[in-house]
Amino acid sequence: MALLARRLVTAAMAFTLAVAGVVALDRTEASAASPGLELVTYYTVSGFQGFKVDIRTTGVDDAAEVRVIVHRTSGGDVVKTSKATGSVPATINAGGWVTAPIIIVPGTYDEAASSSWNSAVGAWSPDTYPTSVEVQVRNADGAVIVSGDMGVDRFQTSAATLDDVMPKAASLNAAAAFRSDTYRGLNIDIRATNVFDAHKLRLSIEREVGGTVVKESIPTSAVAGNLNQGKSVSLPVVFVPGTYDDAASSSWRHVSGDPTWTPETRPTRFTLEALREDGSVIGTESFDLDEVATAKGDWESLKPAAPRLVGFEHIQYKVTDAYDGLSVNFEYQDFTDAESVTVAVERASGSPVTKTSKPGASFMSALNSRAFGRVTVPIIVKAKSYDEAASSSWYKAVAVWGPDSRPTRVTVTVHRRYGPDVVLQAEVPETTVYGKEVHSWSEVGPGAAPDAPIVLPVPADAPSYRVEVPAEADDVRLDLGAPEEVGGKVETTVPTEVVVSTGIGAEVTIPATTARSADPSWDGTLKLPKVVDAAIPAAEGDEVEVGLAIELGVPGMRIDFADPVRIVLAGQAGKKAGFIQGGVFHEISDECPADMPAGMTGNECRADEGDDLVIWTTHFTTFVSYTVTAPPGGGLGTDGDPDDDGGDGDRPGTGSDPGNTPKVEQPSTGGTTPDQAPTVRDGGSVTTTTTAPAETATTTAPRPSTTAPQAQPTTTPEAPATGVTAPEAAPAPDATGGGMAPILLIPLGLLLLTGAAYFVARARRA
Repeated sequence: MALLARRLVTAAMAFTLAVAGVVALDRTEASAASPGLELVTYYTVSGFQGFKVDIRTTGVDDAAEVRVIVHRTSGGDVVKTSKATGSVPATINAGGWVTAPIIIVPGTYDEAASSSWNSAVGAWSPDTYPTSVEVQVRNADGAVIVSGDMGVDRFQTSAATLDDVMPKAASLNAAAAFRSDTYRGLNIDIRATNVFDAHKLRLSIEREVGGTVVKESIPTSAVAGNLNQGKSVSLPVVFVPGTYDDAASSSWRHVSGDPTWTPETRPTRFTLEALREDGSVIGTESFDLDEVATAKGDWESLKPAAPRLVGFEHIQYKVTDAYDGLSVNFEYQDFTDAESVTVAVERASGSPVTKTSKPGASFMSALNSRAFGRVTVPIIVKAKSYDEAASSSWYKAVAVWGPDSRPTRVTVTVHRRYGPDVVLQAEVPETTVYGKEVHSWSEVGPGAAPDAPIVLPVPADAPSYRVEVPAEADDVRLDLGAPEEVGGKVETTVPTEVVVSTGIGAEVTIPATTARSADPSWDGTLKLPKVVDAAIPAAEGDEVEVGLAIELGVPGMRIDFADPVRIVLAGQAGKKAGFIQGGVFHEISDECPADMPAGMTGNECRADEGDDLVIWTTHFTTFVSYTVTAPPGGGLGTDGDPDDDGGDGDRPGTGSDPGNTPKVEQPSTGGTTPDQAPTVRDGGSVTTTTTAPAETATTTAPRPSTTAPQAQPTTTPEAPATGVTAPEAAPAPDATGGGMAPILLIPLGLLLLTGAAYFVARARRA
């Protein structure tokens, strides 16, 4: 018990000491002065519209920054901080008062020039009502020493109220009127109210066609300052330029959209926006075209004139050192949205020859200047020193000229961005007179078909390349450029899609792809379609008729493509297709899938499209359309029906034989003598006709099977097939021939011989 008592005493003492220590600590802390904060906030309209926050602290000696945070109903907080170099921190540490001005609507007070406070971050509008003010006093580490807040219900209102200091809704007060003095268009006059911090003014013009055009003031100009001071601002909208140079304006600039104006780009609605530097909108105003004052004109009277092709200055044959051909010169006026020009020359024979302007052609800027001007287009029949492919204005016209392809009509088409195309046409006489120059087609035309090949370089910058080869042209070639050695082969690039049409009923479409050959001697040229003779091997007795055979590429050389090429043989639908490579014929039996060319799995396939036969291939060689006809006649059908020819489709008289076995008619087994000698039919079938007393039996003898390379598979029977069909009513056998008796004697004789051998063997054992 004594021990227990001592332990209780010790515990009591320890508890007493602990309590005493805590009480002593609290008294020590309470003895030091706690930091304090006093706030006084009041509205003001003196020097600016807003409010001021008077701030004083107690017990603070290490303040480095004072931060004033204004919480609002919308728009985020507005934050104002003291400058480190200013007097605010020192005054706070000395227990003095400092005043933080919160500017809602600027006035004469220059916030940016303050030596004590940084400008507040945040914009004010009629909807951004303040709800409370929070003040933080921070030390050099950014830690808050003391803070406090005050709701707007405690703001003093003796000098002004919240409604007095809040910004009113901004108004741009725009007034627009058409004008036609220094330019044709309209002018918008803006005299804003309640706009104080605009950084720039933006105008968006919606149009019926052509999209929205946006222009805005240049921030460094006087526009924003005048707007903030309620002064007049003039904004020009130019439809047709005059003496005023809109592009050289120091106050306005084009921001987005196509500023081109045409008769079709009628404006419908105008929207003005006054913007702060952060992009927020201060005020906006919109009006429609029918609200524009028309005292000095309207859209119909001031809109741009319709563009037109005035006429042809000349169309004349040219015989010069540069080229022989046709020179076409057309006149234009009032264009602003021309995108390209095409000149198509129709011919007495062959499709039109077309020249198309290149993007950025030197004459296009003059064409789109609204001014009157002329453009000359050379149509080359016989090239000399002029390098048509090197022209910076025109793509090379792809054409093969013949003596009968005289130009008959010229059509110039100017393709516009917003309005309809403008077209001009004229006939081409056989003889043209221009000044002292008199020339005719007989001087310009090529005469007889040339012996030398016609080589057409494929331009790398053309969107597509179309070639028409007349029927009389014997050797026309594409030049893809010199090949380079890659992986043991030579290859070159087809830079753009090439479409070749011909007068022989063949069309070829080569995609932009890579062409290659295993033959290092290939020079990069490809021969375009030419009709050639083709020999197609056939089974004995079959007749083969070639529909159309064309040679492509390089004779005797295989040219492969990385992507399939499309060949159309006009009017050859329903016929078989094949190709000849290295003297060997190959039938194209695969049908093309519907998703060509992506679905192509082999190197070639065929399909019928309307009346045409289409061949897809990854190589060039000789391609053929053809039909195969089996000889007439044939034996009875496989089911014994005399009316069934046993055919497998379009091959009559073949039965189960695929067509390679000739059929020979034999005399009946009766002992009669034939009335005539055998006769040989086409294909080597031997036919002998005999006269029988009643019906005759027909025996079809086999013949050797001949199979062309990649032809239809041949079904070969295990033994030679012999079709023997008995007559419907066979005559009774005579005394000398046939019957069952001789057949039954054979097993009987064998039985007797076996029995005799048995008895002989038994006798020997005996």
